Order: sequence, then C-alpha cells, then structure tokens
Amino acid sequence: MLKRNLVASLLLIILMAASITGATYAWFTSSSAVIENAFTTGTVKLSEPVIESQSSTAKEDPDRKCETIEWKFSTTGTKSTYVRVRPDAIATGEKIEFEDETAWVGVDGDDPEFKTINSGQSWNQYYEYDLEQFADGKELDLDILASSEYKDVGDATTKVNGDKLYIDLETTGGWEMDEVHIYAGLEPPDNHAPGQFGWGFENISGSERTQFSFETDKINEEFDGSTNDTPEKYISGLEGTGTIYIVVHLVVVKEATGSNGETIDLNVDINLCSGQEDDWQEAGGWWYYGSSDQPYIVNIDSPEVKVCFEYCVTGQEGYKVKSMEAYLEAEAVQASNYAIDYIWDDPEHYWYPLKGNE
Repeated sequence: MLKRNLVASLLLIILMAASITGATYAWFTSSSAVIENAFTTGTVKLSEPVIESQSSTAKEDPDRKCETIEWKFSTTGTKSTYVRVRPDAIATGEKIEFEDETAWVGVDGDDPEFKTINSGQSWNQYYEYDLEQFADGKELDLDILASSEYKDVGDATTKVNGDKLYIDLETTGGWEMDEVHIYAGLEPPDNHAPGQFGWGFENISGSERTQFSFETDKINEEFDGSTNDTPEKYISGLEGTGTIYIVVHLVVVKEATGSNGETIDLNVDINLCSGQEDDWQEAGGWWYYGSSDQPYIVNIDSPEVKVCFEYCVTGQEGYKVKSMEAYLEAEAVQASNYAIDYIWDDPEHYWYPLKGNE
C-alpha cells in the first residue's frame, strides 16, 4: 500500500518531440492533472520541456546528421524535487537510387579538337600534355565529360611540377566518382580497355568521391595494351621536353531525383553534451540531475533546469537520412522522506540507496 501511494505521488511523464530537419518544429505533448503528494501536503509538478537552443553539428561524414538540443523545464509544484530525464529519438532512412555514366577527361570537340583512342567509339578520348608548352608547372585545364552526350560533370587539372605528374579531378553537379582509370605514357594509347591503362582505382569512398588526386614520378615508355612488364620512364628523365599522352577514364554516379518510397529505421546515438558531465549522472538509461556524490535539490525559488543532448544518426549503405525526431522524457519526485529510493527503485537511481547516505 505504501508503495502504491508513493508511486501515485509521481507526476505523469512529460514528453515532447522536436523535428530537427528544419526550422519548423512539430510538437507532441501530453500531461495530466496534478496529483496530491502522499508524504506531506504539497504537489510535485513539472512544466513542459521546451527547446532552449538547437544547432546542427558539422561532421566530416555527409551521411551523418547531428543535432545538439538544450532542453529547459521547471518544477512548478509547491515542493522541492529531484529530477531525472531520458532522451530518445526516432529516425528513418530513405533508399537512394543512383544513375551511373562512363566519363572521360577531354573536350567537347570544338577547341582544341579532341583526340580519340582507336576503338571505334569516337568519344573515348585522350589528351596531350606538352612539357615545353606547359613548362614550370603550368596547368592544363579540361572537363570531365560523361556519355556520348558529353555532359559536363566536373573539372580536371594536369601539370608536371618538379619530377612528378599531377592529375586533379573534381566532380560537380551532384556527380561522384566510383572508379578512375589512368594511362600516362610517351606514345598515344592504342587500347581503350580501362582495366589495362596502368593505374586503376575502384570502389572509391569518402572525400575522394568528389575530389580525386593522382600523382606519379614515372610513366609508360611503351604501351602494348597490358600492364605486364611495361617499360617505365622517370619523369625527371624527360628533362622538360616531349609530350605525355594521357587517358583518364571514370565511372561517375549521381543520386537520382525522386524516391521509390522505401524506408528503414535507423539507429540514433545520443550523448550528453560536453561540459555537462558534472551535473548529470547516468544509470539504467536515465540521466539524474546531480553530482557524482548526491542529487541536486530543485527548489521552488530556483525551479529552472536545463540539460543538453546531442542526437546523431548515420545513414546505412544505400540509404540516406530522411528524418529524425528527438524526444526528452522528464520525471520529478519530492526531495524529502527518501521518496527517491521508493519511487526510483526500478531501475535504481544513480545514488541508490540514498537513505542512510545523506
């Protein structure tokens, strides 16, 4: 009977949700009438938590979305209380559809005139880097062109600086690199098979999907359409004269517009914001307001409580983050008669048992 009365003194959990995908928030709240406290005359009551501040956290991984939210609420009853909170979140991922294209570094056929590999496909291109024309690291700028329609999907820069050849590739317009194959030699290529160019990079990931850099200090002296025992020559041995013939082949991909509607649930990592560790202690999935030694009493003359959590969700392979809703659940018990030990005994609170330790 005592246990039932103690539980009855607990105000109904206050629950809120905030959409973090934009500036407009969707609020969901529930509340109940105040319940008279069973220990002494008075009430235990919490205000609805509200967002005090909210900001996105920059991450290097574009597939990882993070939001830092500081919540604020107050005890509005007539009794001093202890407080605990439990954050939660729901996130969904949306399936990504991709389109892919084969691309080459070159020009669209106007100026200068493009040069094609003898392959029967007129848009398979190579280009020339003249060491005298582009002396002292002068750059040759070309386009990354996709399909026979010569769609401009990025930029390519070629230069020889010192004893190395540098080729920098950057895609634009939402396109990303999945594969890159490169040939660089002292004679024009006679084979258009990308796998036999000499250098191949596949399943590219991370930041290199949009910015790929290649460098080498030696090139092919002869090219017979294979990579086996191909003679090589150091670039420093060219002594600033001659022409380097270059082929850059790519497979580029782009997220397709629209969606097939398929979604999955994603896991959300939730952590206490940095700098709050001294004021909140975790046990059993709840965060208790207090130091490592004892709980803080929230008095009616200073009733406001703030807590900050970072909610982070990461998309899975083939899915991107579609939405995430962050929640905060808050509870309070009276800070007298060791109500904390009786009401918060399952799960046990951080300082359990408080009785005999105060």
